[in-house]
Order: sequence, then C-alpha cells, then structure tokens
Amino acid sequence: MSEALKILGKKINKAKHKRRKAKSSVKHLLSAPKFSLPQINIPKLKFKVSCTTVNRPLSDYISKLKSKRSRNNRTILGKYDLVERIKEGTFAWDFSLKRVYVWPKLIKEPWFQIYPLVKHPRVKEVFMRGDEINISTPEGRFTVIFPEDNLVPEKILTSLAIYSGAQLSIAKPHSEADYDGWRLLLSLPEVSLEPELVAVKLQQIPPLTALVDRKLAARLILLSLSKTGIIITGSSGSGKTTLLNSIVNTIYELYPFLRICVIEARIELQLPRSPLISRSRGENLTQLIRDAFYLMRPDILVLGELRGQEIISWIEVCRAGIPSLTTYHSPSINKAIESLSLLLRSTIERVGLKEIPKLFDAFIKMERKVSVEGNRYAVSEVYVSNGEKYNKIYPPHISDEKFLQLIDSCIVDGDVREVYSDIMKRI
Repeated sequence: MSEALKILGKKINKAKHKRRKAKSSVKHLLSAPKFSLPQINIPKLKFKVSCTTVNRPLSDYISKLKSKRSRNNRTILGKYDLVERIKEGTFAWDFSLKRVYVWPKLIKEPWFQIYPLVKHPRVKEVFMRGDEINISTPEGRFTVIFPEDNLVPEKILTSLAIYSGAQLSIAKPHSEADYDGWRLLLSLPEVSLEPELVAVKLQQIPPLTALVDRKLAARLILLSLSKTGIIITGSSGSGKTTLLNSIVNTIYELYPFLRICVIEARIELQLPRSPLISRSRGENLTQLIRDAFYLMRPDILVLGELRGQEIISWIEVCRAGIPSLTTYHSPSINKAIESLSLLLRSTIERVGLKEIPKLFDAFIKMERKVSVEGNRYAVSEVYVSNGEKYNKIYPPHISDEKFLQLIDSCIVDGDVREVYSDIMKRI
C-alpha cells in the first residue's frame, strides 16, 4: 500500500513541475522587448466593379442549362411568350412551338405531377400516354414538358382509379369515372400498350344564346317542346352534349313546372336540383326508358346518348307524343339517317330510309373546328321533318311563317305562335 502511494506522489509532483515550467516560459515571452513594424503607406485605388465579371458565372450557368437537352430532345430553358405562376406551379408557354414547360410546386394525390395541369383555369383536357402529355386550352393544344420531374404514369393511373372508384384491373383494363370535376378514361397497357389517361374538364354549361343566336335559340326551344324525336348529331367532341344540356337548362328556366326525365349510361348532364327533374343511370337503357315512360309521367324525356338496341324503346316514347331529345354520334345528318336506318333494320324488318322522317322529327348538327387558335363549336345545320321529308331551316334562317308551319302543336298551354313569341321575349 505504501509503495503505491509513493508512486502516485511521484507522478503528481512530476505533473506539477511540468505546469510550473510552462507558466515560466509564457512569462518569459511576455517580458520580451517590444518592437514595432515600419508603417507602409499604400495608395488608395478606385476599383470599378464590372457587371460582366460578376455575372459571368451566372451566364455560364444559364448557357450550360440551355445546352442541356431533355429526354425528348427539347430545350429546358429558353425564351417564353408567357410565364405564369399559380399556387400549384409555374407555367412557361411557347406559343410558336406549342409547348408548355411546367415546374410543379404542389404535388398532391391522386394527380401527382399533373396536379398543376388540372388546377390551371385554362386547361380543358389532359391526354397522357406513357410519359408524354398534351393539354387542350382555348389557345390550342400544347405538349407538356416537366424539366425537373419524371412522370410515373402507372402511379397516377392507379391512384386515380382508387380515388374515383373506377374498376380498373387486368380483368377490366379500361374504365371511366368522374373525379374532382373531371371525366376520366383510364386504360392499362393491356389494351393501350402504355398507361393512358384522358381527362376532360366538366365545363360550366353556357346559356343557349352563347352557343347560337337568339332566333335559333328560340326555335330550338320551340322544337323541343313540340317535336317528339329530336336528335343532336355530330362527331366526337363536337359539343352535342353541351348543346343538349343548354337546351334542357333553358327549358327548365322558362317552364319550371314541366316534368323532365333524364336517362344516361353515365352522368354527363349538369342539371339543376328539382323534384320535377328525374335522373336515371345505368347500362340497360332500354329498361330505364320503359320505366320512365310508364312510371315517371314525363313531359319531356331526355336520353343522354342513343347507342343501339334502346332505339325501339325511344321510338315508342316519341310515338306516344312525348317530346324526346337525344344525341347520336355521326359526322353528318345523311350518315346519321343511314346508320339509324341500318340500326332499325337489325330489329325491325322492312324499315327503309323513307320511314326515317316519320320516326325522327328533327336533326341538329354540331361541328367543331380545330385550329392553332383553339376549338370553335357551332350548330352547322338544322333539319325538321314534315312527315315525308326533311326541310332545312338553318342556315340561313327561314321566315317565321314557314318555320311555324312545321310546328303542329306544343306541350305548353297556348297557341304555337303565342308560345314562340313568348320564348323570343324571355330568352
């Protein structure tokens, strides 16, 4: 025990000795003689900062970015015609090349990277196939480029199917649904080779007088209240459903006491809430038409789209004297008459073209003109049957006298001329 204490004491004394030696060396340095350095006068020079010198690294950086090419060989940075900043992201528009560069700021499910596109007020349609995207705006169609983001189309498609409730699977690789104000068509690679999305924005329905002139608007309303089979025809995306929707809304505004029954395979029409407006949705349109005809006491029956075998049930409603409106996919009225005749022959023998004017009272043709400035929708032709043949009433407008001769009766109380005059005043 004593030996250990002796060794510990020696170590403590040795450490104290080193500490004293270090303190003495510091005191020696502090007590050394002081000396001053000679003063040198440096002349003051005026320096002028060169902006080009300062900005050279930035300009080099920008030039490097400009030299970069995206995956599809498009320039990432360049001169834009318009740069917009919205809450969801930044848009840089190149109107000459029909491109828009998008830098997302907010990425939310289920849209992910395309979330800024569906939130932009001017974007009406979004087409995605694989990792390539195009959009439709009033200024035309643009190719979308995401300089900093890589699209994962499978993730977007799956997420939209979950949120919208669309039944999308290998067993059903093609599905449609509505979500957040957009109509969606989802396709898996099993049917489209690549993940595909078509999203169409549900537009606010314009007033009828915004689609056609005031006189034609009044005549279309009178036809809808008197003729028992009106078909709005046109190619896909020509505005058929929009015109039908606008006519129905105008009828409700003018005559809210009428009972209107609407039948659709999928919900497309945007209608006011009213106990007098009935809506039925389903795939068996034939049964839905019969239920509406026999059970719902309609004053007007609206079929969203005439497709196939339900044509017989729809004709039964027309022959019962109930004004009926529908849409039909056809690029022209002549082709619509021919295809409807063929459709009828598949169920009823000996139905030819001569019988069509007796079955369908009026045809309204819609068309869309596509240009770099955008899309334009218009009523291009209107034909009304006198029971034997179709008479063209537009364009140009025929006289009121000739037009009213084609109108036999009207479901609204009053003389046809009085009803027409009242519509002209109120529309």
